[in-house]
Amino acid sequence: MKKTDWKYVCLVALTVVFSYSAFSMAGPKYAVNPFSDMIFCDAVPTSYVVASTFSIVETNNKGFKKGQNKNIVLTLPLGFQFNPGVGAVTFDAGNDITSIVVNSITTAQIDIQVTTGGNTDFIDAIYFSDFEIQATLASASGDLLRGATSGPGDFKIDGFADFPGDGNPNIAESLGYLYSGPTMTYVSGITSQGNTNSVCPNSTDTEIIGIEVVASGQCNPFNITQLNFDTDGGNGTGSDAPSTDISNARVYYTGTSSAFAKINQFGSDLASPSGAFNVSGTQELTEGTNYFWLVYDLPTGAIVDNRVDAQCTSIIMDGVGGTQTPTTTNPTGSRIIAAYFSRQTGNWSDVSSWSIGSCGGPAATGVPGASDDVVICSGITISLDGAVSVNKIIISDGGVLNDGGGANNLTLSDNFQTAGTGYFDFPSGGTIVVNGDAIFSGTGSNVISGIATFTGELNVGSGVTLTQSANKDILAKGDLICDGTIALMGTKKLKMDGLASSNISGTGTITSANAASKFEIKNASRTILSGTNLTIQPYIHLNSNTITVINYGTITMQYNGVNTQGNIDGKQTSCMWENGENATLNYEGQTTMFNTSGTLVASASGNTVNYSSGVDQTIVLPQSNIYQHLTTSGAGVKTAAGILDVNGNVLIESGFDTGTNNINIAGNFTNNSIFYNRNSNNRV
Repeated sequence: MKKTDWKYVCLVALTVVFSYSAFSMAGPKYAVNPFSDMIFCDAVPTSYVVASTFSIVETNNKGFKKGQNKNIVLTLPLGFQFNPGVGAVTFDAGNDITSIVVNSITTAQIDIQVTTGGNTDFIDAIYFSDFEIQATLASASGDLLRGATSGPGDFKIDGFADFPGDGNPNIAESLGYLYSGPTMTYVSGITSQGNTNSVCPNSTDTEIIGIEVVASGQCNPFNITQLNFDTDGGNGTGSDAPSTDISNARVYYTGTSSAFAKINQFGSDLASPSGAFNVSGTQELTEGTNYFWLVYDLPTGAIVDNRVDAQCTSIIMDGVGGTQTPTTTNPTGSRIIAAYFSRQTGNWSDVSSWSIGSCGGPAATGVPGASDDVVICSGITISLDGAVSVNKIIISDGGVLNDGGGANNLTLSDNFQTAGTGYFDFPSGGTIVVNGDAIFSGTGSNVISGIATFTGELNVGSGVTLTQSANKDILAKGDLICDGTIALMGTKKLKMDGLASSNISGTGTITSANAASKFEIKNASRTILSGTNLTIQPYIHLNSNTITVINYGTITMQYNGVNTQGNIDGKQTSCMWENGENATLNYEGQTTMFNTSGTLVASASGNTVNYSSGVDQTIVLPQSNIYQHLTTSGAGVKTAAGILDVNGNVLIESGFDTGTNNINIAGNFTNNSIFYNRNSNNRV
C-alpha cells in the first residue's frame, strides 16, 4: 500500500495490517496442554490407541531459554507403553526454535533434542502428535510426565530443568492421564439423614435425605436415570401433611463430595409430592461414592409442628447398573417445622413479641434461642435489645428487624432472608454473622454499620439495597449474586475472602462514595459467570500473592467522580484478571489498570476490552501483548503502553494513540474518532 505521512487520520471501517513485533510481558512463562484422558477397558495388552495431540507452549517469549541444544524426556507411568518409534514432534517455524530431533521413542519414554537460536524472542510451542499408547497391566493409572522416574532432560523451560523438584513442566503437571481397569460395577447404595434440625415455613432447598451410591471401576461407566422416593419416611417419622407442607421436591448431585450443596440439579422439580414419587434425569457415575440430595421447598402456609421426611425406595441405572434397592432406605430422623412468629411490635427479649403458632397468634412462653427459626411478620417491627443468636430468620413482606438503637450483635447459624418490602436496619455498629445463605429479595432497603460476615451465598435481589453505612467491611465468603445494589458509604471493603473458589454473578450495581473503599478479592480465585452484567464502582483489588478472576460476563468498572474508583489493581504480577470467551470488560478507571502490579489476560475468543473513561487512559500490555477485540470509547485519548497484537477487531470511538509502538491487527479496524500514528513503520 501507499505510505501516508501523517500525524493522525480519521478512517471509517478500514481493515489495517501493521508490522509484526516482538512480545514483552510478565506472568506465567509456559503452559501444558495435555492429551485427552485415555481409558483402556479391553484385555491387556490392549491394542495401541493414538493419543490426541499434546503440547508445551510458551506464554512468555522468555519461557524457552535462548541458545540451547538440549533434551526433554517424557515418561509414561507403569502399566502403559508407547509403540516404539511411532509419533511426531513439530514446532512453529520461524520462531526461536530452530530444530527438534527425536532422539528416541521407546516403550517407556520420548526423548527429544530441542535447539533454540540466540538472538530472537518469539512465542514458541512444541507439539507431540500421532503417538500410540497401549495398556500392559489390567489395573493401572497415572500421567505422562517430564521426569517421573528418571531425569527430565536438561532443556530449560522457565529457567529450570533439574530433577525431581522443579523441572518444567514439573512432576505435578500432567501431559495426559491414562487408566486401565475393570468395567464399572454397582457396589452399594445407602440413604442417610444428616440434618434433622427444625425447618422454617417459606424455606427453599431444605435438605431432607442424602443418597450415596458407590461404584467401582472407570471403564464403561453407567448412568443413574431415576431415583424413587416416598414422602413417608417409613419408620414412623414420615411427612405428616405433604400436600400442605411441601411445595416442590428436587435432587442435587455433588459428585464425590459428601458436603451438601445446591449444585448440579438432577432432573427437574416435582411439584407437590405426596406419597410415592420419582425424579428422572441422567447422571454418569464416577468411581467411588457419588452423593445425591433430596430437598424440599416449604410454602408460607406449612404447618408448625408437622414433620417433613422421605425415604429412597430404589435406584434405577442403565447398563449393568440395573435397578437397586439401597441397603438403608429409611434412615432414622425427620425435620420438624418449627418457628417463632412475631405477633406484635416490641423487643426481642419480650415474650409477648412472639407466638409459636402463627403471625399474631397467642403469646409464647419464651423467646427464640440459638436453635430456633424466626419469622418477622408483616406490619411488625422487632428490635434487638441485646446480642442475639438464632438459627434462621425470615423477614416477611412488611416486616422490620432493627438493632434497637444499640450496637447489638446478630448471629445466625443458618439462612437470613427478606421478602417483599421487609428489611433490616442496623445503623448502630452491631455485627451481623450469617453462617448459611443470605437471600435478600423484594424491594427492601437494608442497612448495616458493623462488620457483616456472610459465610454462604450473599444474594442481593433485584430491587433490594444493601448499604454499609459506616467504615466497616462486608465479608462475602461464598458466592456473590448482585441483581440489586450494594452500597459502600465508608472507607472499608466488600471483601470476598473465602478460602474456596467461588462465583460472582448478577445484573446490579456495587457503588462507592469514598476513595478508600474497595472490592477486595483474596485467598482464592473467583469466576464471573456468563450472563453477568455488573456495574462496579469501588476499585477491585486482587490482594493475594497468586489469584485469578476469570470473567465470562460483562463487567463495567465505573468511575463515579471519586478518585481511584473504577480501577483494577493487584498485589503481584501473578494476580490476574482473565477475560474469558465472549466476555466484556468496560474500564472507566482513571488510573492505569494494574498500576501497582498484576496481569490482564485478554486473548480468549470473542472477548472485548473497552477503555471507556471520559479522560485519557493507558492501554495496558496484556499477557503475551494479545487482545482479542479492543475498543476505545468515552472521551480523551487512549495510548498504547507498548506493542499490541490484536487478534480480532479494533473499534475507535475515542482517540487512540499508538505512541511509538507497532500495532498488529488481524481483524477489522473501525475508526469513528481520531487515530494517532507515531510509528513510521506502521502502514495504512
